[in-house]
Amino acid sequence: MKTIFYFSIFLPPVLTSADTIKIFNTPNEDLNFTSFANRIGDIANVIIPFLIGVAFVVVIWGIFKYVMNAGDSEKVAEGRKVILYGIIALFLMLSFWGFVMIVSNSLFGE
Repeated sequence: MKTIFYFSIFLPPVLTSADTIKIFNTPNEDLNFTSFANRIGDIANVIIPFLIGVAFVVVIWGIFKYVMNAGDSEKVAEGRKVILYGIIALFLMLSFWGFVMIVSNSLFGE
């Protein structure tokens, strides 16, 4: 049964000739400031969406704790804190990511 499950997961990409995701661009030129900044940007473009996803999961976890512990006021307050910290983390990450993108586009162009 496990074999059929694994084939059903891994065979469709092979049959459709699906390509892997290219995360980082390999530099063809010498390392200068612009290519170094592009490399840092490539790394940030991988890490930041992951962190935003983690913050979103934290908010969902806080909502879950808030709803499931509706009778216990101490745990409800703890759920509110988790929700608040998750929302603050989302706001800060999106704000800083937007600021970095504005600075990056104004200095280096598209």
